[in-house]
Amino acid sequence: MKILLISPLPKDNQNVAGGIAGWTNRFVNSDLVRMNNSINIVDTSLIGSRAKGETKYNYYSESVRTLKILFKTIILILFNKPDIVHLNSNCSMLGLVRDNAISFIVSIARIPVVVHMRCDVAFYSYTRYAYFSLKKMIGRASMVFSLNNSSSMFIQEKFGKASIYIPLFISDDFFLNTKTRNISEKVRRICFVGHISENKGCNIITNIAKILCDIDFFLVGQKFDSFNDKELSNNIYLLGNVTADEVNRILSEADLFLFPSKTEGFPNAVLEAMASGLPIVASAVGAIPDMIGTSQEGGILINSFIPEDYIDAIITLINDRNRRKEMSKWNIQTVLDKYTESKIITMMLEKYSECIERSYR
Repeated sequence: MKILLISPLPKDNQNVAGGIAGWTNRFVNSDLVRMNNSINIVDTSLIGSRAKGETKYNYYSESVRTLKILFKTIILILFNKPDIVHLNSNCSMLGLVRDNAISFIVSIARIPVVVHMRCDVAFYSYTRYAYFSLKKMIGRASMVFSLNNSSSMFIQEKFGKASIYIPLFISDDFFLNTKTRNISEKVRRICFVGHISENKGCNIITNIAKILCDIDFFLVGQKFDSFNDKELSNNIYLLGNVTADEVNRILSEADLFLFPSKTEGFPNAVLEAMASGLPIVASAVGAIPDMIGTSQEGGILINSFIPEDYIDAIITLINDRNRRKEMSKWNIQTVLDKYTESKIITMMLEKYSECIERSYR
């Protein structure tokens, strides 16, 4: 099978952990993908100032980036003739312009296209333009993958199209050495992994740290200009971008995982925390309730963005080591049962074959 993957790649071939780029890296290097398939990639990574963490759009660099992506897509379609195209869409405003153009080009070439919605679709369809763009792109798709059940229901209800829930995955090798975790009596270290930005709830974390001053908070990821880093308390540590191995080490040394993000598709950071056996305190957005259990078996879900609500949840877990132990066991077993590479990639490849078979009918 010849696969054309349109997705961001890690910067400088780094072994990054999270985000769509991290997923791309794991997917293309999976033995299951490489076994009987060839894969070409159109890199959709950010360029210019936005690649360095600025949130303000530079329309010139974004236009250049879009034209390069479209040009490479056309070249690979013409000369490589893929059997299927997998388009990862992050649902951003300018991203929808680009992704709509890509889906249009692929539809003209009569190649089946899987559109993978890497977002909480309902959250990103709040403007008339976004709604119209999503409707067009989803309508052209041979198959739609979604990262959470709420997005699947929204796509069915608003666009009349069934979508398939395809979560992210953890390498099966992750569990070779350990399937249990030692839970400390005291909670001394809390970590967060992701973009260090206002949208990910990091300003909430800084307020929490000022109250829980006996606990150290470790924030891993690229810092964006929406994050207020003025007057940080002494127990906040900004670690920047690190390798996947370093993320695993930080998770192994933490006692709790905190994730007050305001919108998510299926957060890889939460999945990695679960695989590490960390109890979790997180906002109830995107796939997080599906992941850690609507009955909160793997962590405590918060239905607000008020720091005091997260503080109450953290204190609850500080005072209940047995509950933290049960959460740890549940999270590890859930990842083993539902989210391993062998399970998810096998499912994806089966869906690719189904798409290709349909296109010949």
